[in-house]
Amino acid sequence: MVSASPDPEATTVGQYNQKTLSEWAEMYDTTNPHGLIKPHKSASIEGAFVGRQVGWSPEGEWCVVVGNNNRALIYQRATKENKVPMAGG
Repeated sequence: MVSASPDPEATTVGQYNQKTLSEWAEMYDTTNPHGLIKPHKSASIEGAFVGRQVGWSPEGEWCVVVGNNNRALIYQRATKENKVPMAGG
């Protein structure tokens, strides 16, 4: 009887390969309460802005960030229909 270890790069869980699972672990792992989580997307705006409060719509589609200088930012959650490609990815 012969056994071999699978190639870690070729390992899959369901339809997801090891690279995808590793990327998800970086974005969603919350086992360390002091560890940083990789952002899904970053956005920058003109001028200085400090967000003071954040709220989500009941269905989770919209995010409103209220901050200094009477400014508010409104973000829409990406879906398959409205997804915009990320820079560099």
